[in-house]
Amino acid sequence: MEPLRPSAGSESHPHAAVHVLRTWLRAEAGAAVLSTCNGPSLQVAAHGLAAPACWPVDALLLAAVEAGVRADFVYRAERAGLELAFYESTAQARWSEGTTGPDLLDVCVQPRVGVHRCQDVARARSLLGEATAGCLAARALRIPLTLQPTVELWSVRPASPGGSVRP
Repeated sequence: MEPLRPSAGSESHPHAAVHVLRTWLRAEAGAAVLSTCNGPSLQVAAHGLAAPACWPVDALLLAAVEAGVRADFVYRAERAGLELAFYESTAQARWSEGTTGPDLLDVCVQPRVGVHRCQDVARARSLLGEATAGCLAARALRIPLTLQPTVELWSVRPASPGGSVRP
């Protein structure tokens, strides 16, 4: 396989580290198997949305944005010393059927975050407002991405140090 060449625009970041992510797709009966060197293989629907036990490709895109927003928020929270009780989210995308195929209209991620202290509610909201900046998948979208966060105060702490809920 030929090495990747810098794309147009990469010269604007001459001193930035360049990272390469490789995936492999192998066709199988009714599905495809997506693999990468950094994680487990995943069955992907060969076509359409109704393949049992397979992720539709459209859902993979939405999941990448949702997981990227979470990863960026958790990273920012750890750097800020913000202790989280939990993190969960839902995401949805809307698209329309265009003449050349589906057109993605928008994506909405609705993170729900729990914190233990009153003063951390505002900090968590602020960090959630920045949570798309470090998300590669979110930054690659050419459509609007909306975050609709909810931050809750959880006054109950785990009984033991090992019992905390990791985001």
